[in-house]
Parts: sequence; structure tokens; C-alpha cells
Amino acid sequence: MFPRPKKVTEPGAVAMAGRTILAVLVFALGAPVGAAAQEGADLAKYPLDPPDTSSPRATIETFLTETVATIRAQRAGDLAEMEARGDRAFQAMEIERPTNDAEFLRSAESALYLFELLARVAPSPANAPGSSLAPDELPRTWAIPHTEIVLKRFDTDTGELIGYRFAAETIERLPEFYQRSQSLPIRKRFAEYAGIAEVFRLRPGFEAPLFLRQIVQRLPPRWFDTFGGEPWWKWFAILISMLGGVLFVALLFRVFGPLDNRGQETSGARGLVRPLLIGATIAVIAFVQTVTVDWIRPTGVERELVIGLLSVLLHVALIWLAFELSRVLADVVIRLRDVRAYTLDAQLVRVVAKLVAVLVSIYILVDLT
Repeated sequence: MFPRPKKVTEPGAVAMAGRTILAVLVFALGAPVGAAAQEGADLAKYPLDPPDTSSPRATIETFLTETVATIRAQRAGDLAEMEARGDRAFQAMEIERPTNDAEFLRSAESALYLFELLARVAPSPANAPGSSLAPDELPRTWAIPHTEIVLKRFDTDTGELIGYRFAAETIERLPEFYQRSQSLPIRKRFAEYAGIAEVFRLRPGFEAPLFLRQIVQRLPPRWFDTFGGEPWWKWFAILISMLGGVLFVALLFRVFGPLDNRGQETSGARGLVRPLLIGATIAVIAFVQTVTVDWIRPTGVERELVIGLLSVLLHVALIWLAFELSRVLADVVIRLRDVRAYTLDAQLVRVVAKLVAVLVSIYILVDLT
């Protein structure tokens, strides 16, 4: 593979992001059927052959061809071929290295938007600068005619051509471009893939269990009307999952809370009731996060708000747990040393335990920010 320019995904990140796109396509396009058509490079014969991005024309055709090959490999159930093709398609985009799951999800969504855009507005090969031109004759940037979709040229430090990629500025505006171009006809070559970006946006996440996908598939069309960029069914599902989590935690505290006797100076085994309840609360928050973020899968600002809210709740619960465990630890030390509850030594043990809890809480807060 030729050297990569700055701001282009590192190989490990490319592979991870490629797998994200592949998983999205697996869900968006349904169950495997038929056989995969051989398009693009012969990876069985030339597994190290890099994708052709030597010109704007080559980059456009590479992205479209490899994305189609990815879809067809998925339909044939060839996961290894699917992953390899997806990685190659992803290398046609200038993307900062993703650092978390949310960024991977945004990258996958951008790839689907770009695929549908190009299926509508990409020019014929004759209208795009091709590899027949000498490297010094190729432009620094090239925009698809009558669009703001820009491909950017990357060179080595010595000025040798590396290749073209869809510019980061274009990637950021893909949702806008997609909305503005939906009325355009899709080329016959890609007609069977029309709407995959919309399916991805409106349907559950690719990690959603089968029962949830079946429920969503049976919903009336009005549930897919959008509000604030999200379909109504997602708003309702997020509300139900969060409310269900709150009610379950409240039930736990109502049933097991009376067993807690932490008001006593040395509470013994019953002193573990409160930490166990908080641990259960943390588990519920983590489960609600999985349901809302990975199964229901809101996108855009709504996704960030859900993740932010649940992250704050999780960190608050962790801090609460740290102070409760410090109390239990102090109680254990006092019992083991046979120290009377109201002596100066007992108070010193409790102060030290709380100090440890404060330090742990500061670490948790730093992790939040």
C-alpha cells in the first residue's frame, strides 16, 4: 500500500471502520441471497493489490465498485471477501482516525450517504480526470460537475502522487447533500441499492436482537415519520427503555432497601446491601445504554445527548459506589482491629477511607471530562 497522507485513517482504524460499514450493510440489505459477482481487483490472486485512487475517476469507480462488491459478498455469505472489499471502499474517503464507537457509526453512515450520492450524480468516466493524464497534469482538487463533492489529491513529501480521496469537507456535508439530491434518479447499475442510507438511519442498529427488528418491521408507516431527525418509533423506544430502567432500579431499592442497616456504626454483612444495590444500578444503566445506543441507534445530536446523559448517570453511580465501599472498608478494618466504634482510631479509619473515596471520585470525574 502506498504511504498515507496526514489525516487519513491508519490501517488498524481502516479495518475497524470497514467492519463497521460491513455490519451496517449486512443489516441494511437483509439476508444473504444469490451469488457474489466478481468486481474490482482479483483479491484471491492479488490480495495485496491496493485500491486504485490514482485519479478522481479511479477513486470514484473504486469506491462504487468495491461497495457493490461488499454488498454482493454479504449476500453470498462470504464474510472474508465482504470485509476485504469494505476496507478498500473506505480508503477512498479522507477521514480522521475514529476514537470511539460513535465516530465509527458516523463514518459508516457517511459511507452509505456517499454511495447513494455517487449513484445519482457521479459523472461518466469520460467526464472525470483519469489516469491517462501524467501526475503533474492532474489537479490538486476536483469537484464533480454541478456539485460541491470534492476529491482531494495527496502527495508524498517529495511530491509524488499518492492518490485522491473524497475531501473531509465533503464528508462532513454528506447528510445535507443527500437530502438535496434524493429527487434525482439513481443510475440503473445501482437501482437495487436505492434507499440503503435511509434504511440505515430509520431502522434499528445492526446489533439489535432479532425480536426488536421484527417488531420494527411490523410497525405502521406513520411510526417512521421523523421528528427532530429521528423516527417516532425511536423516540418512543428510548423513552420506554429509560423509564423501564428507572422503574426497575426503584423496585430494587424498594424491595431490598429495608435490609440495609448502614445507619449503625458497624453494620456487618448487611452493610453490603447498599453497595450491591448501587452495583445493580450501574448494571441497569449499562444495559439501558446498550439498548438505546446500539439497538435503537439514534443518530446525530440525539445520539450524543443520549450517550452524554447515560454517561453522567453512570459516573454519578460510580462515585456513589466509591463512597459506599469506603464505608464498608472502614467498617471491616474497625472490626478486624477490634476498635470501639466511637474512638479516635475508628474516626481516623473512616476519614482515611473517605479520603480514598474522594481521590477515586476525582479520577472518575476526570475520566468523564
